[in-house]
Amino acid sequence: MQILLERGIGTQVHYIPLFLQPYYKDKFSKKYDGAIKYYNKTLSIPLYPNLSLEDIEHIADTINKIIIE
Repeated sequence: MQILLERGIGTQVHYIPLFLQPYYKDKFSKKYDGAIKYYNKTLSIPLYPNLSLEDIEHIADTINKIIIE
């Protein structure tokens, strides 16, 4: 997330496991490793109707460069 932010691309966490949500935190006695693994490796990139083709290309190119590095 930090690398993308440094390159002008804001991201956010999209999925927080239900058992970690404040309302449910005391209602679950078990931690679900698969949900935590997914949570730790997933983020949301910009995605909205008015996203320009230039922005889409910048996001895709930047992600590809980061993966290759």
